[in-house]
Amino acid sequence: MLRSFRSRPSVQRFLAAPGPVVLYSLLAGLLAWASASSGWHSAGAFVFGLLSVVCGLVAAQEVRFCLTGRWPPGW
Repeated sequence: MLRSFRSRPSVQRFLAAPGPVVLYSLLAGLLAWASASSGWHSAGAFVFGLLSVVCGLVAAQEVRFCLTGRWPPGW
């Protein structure tokens, strides 16, 4: 028997709390835009780029949790 898309465990985990995935993805995108628009020679580009990478990694871990249901070891 085929299951509907919304009955899959990964979709249920995402729909239960979509906030962190959406929030950190938006933050990563906005910080990447700020880094690109501040110019390569400024310190702001480095700081915004670094923060963008950190937010992107957090968003990736949240998506990983939605897909697998497990946190990385040690958390």
